[in-house]
Amino acid sequence: MALGARLRELRAARGFTGRELAAVLLWPQSKVSKLETGRQTVTADDLQAWAQATGHPEAADELITRLRTLESRSRSWRRQLAAGHKPVQDALTAEYERSRTFRAWQGSMVVGMLQTPDYARHVFSQYVDLHQSVRDVEEAVRARVRRQELLYEPGKSFHVIMWEAALHALVCPPPVLAAQLDRLMGVLGLDTVTLGIVPLGAPLKLPPAMRSGCTTTAWPSPRTGTRSCGWTTSPQSACTSGCGRHSPAPPSTGRKPIA
Repeated sequence: MALGARLRELRAARGFTGRELAAVLLWPQSKVSKLETGRQTVTADDLQAWAQATGHPEAADELITRLRTLESRSRSWRRQLAAGHKPVQDALTAEYERSRTFRAWQGSMVVGMLQTPDYARHVFSQYVDLHQSVRDVEEAVRARVRRQELLYEPGKSFHVIMWEAALHALVCPPPVLAAQLDRLMGVLGLDTVTLGIVPLGAPLKLPPAMRSGCTTTAWPSPRTGTRSCGWTTSPQSACTSGCGRHSPAPPSTGRKPIA
C-alpha cells in the first residue's frame, strides 16, 4: 500500500474527515489532502503527529519506515539519471540484446519498446522536467528507437500487456497519440510480438496505479538453461531474479495476456 493510501486508511479508521483531522493537528486542511495524495513532501514529524492524532501511535514506526524506503528509492533513481536518460536506455538495450523472451506490463502509458519517436520525446521531456536531470531528450529518443530494431530479430519474442487507460493517457498532443495508436496496430503483424489490452471494465486484483510498469527478460544460461530478470520501468527499480543488479520486484498483478 502506498504511503498516502495508508495515511488515508488511518484517518478513516478514526472516523475523521480531512477537515476534522486538520483541526486536531492545527494544520491547513489542504495539507492533509496533499499528504494523502502525495502532492506535498511528508516529514517524520508529520507522520508521528498523524499516528497520534488518529489514535494509532504504534503505526508511527511503520509510517516512517515507509517514508525512508521511498526516499531511498528516489535517491537510487536520481543516481541512475545522474548522466541522463540515454545511459539508462543503453543499459536496457544491453539487457535486451542478450535476452530472448520479454514480458512487459504497462498501465499508465504505451510501453517503451512500442513507442514512436514523437511519443517517446514527450515522455522523456516530462521526466527530465520532473527529475531535473540532464536534458538529453533527443539522445534518449534515438537510443530507445534503436532498441526497437530487436522487434524484428528472429528468435526473440515480446509479450506485452497494457491497461486500456494507457491508450487514452494524453502524455502527448492528440495527433501524436493518434500516430502512436497506429503504430500499435502495425506491430500486431509481427510474429515476434504478442500484444494484450486489459479493458477498463476488467476486474483487477491490484490497482494498476500501484506500479507504473514492469518488464521481465529471459536469456540462455550455460548452467541452468534459462534465467530471468525483471525490473519496473518506474523509479522503483526492481528485479525478480535475484541477479544482484536490482532490488526485489513488485508483486504480480495476476493478469494474463488476453490477445
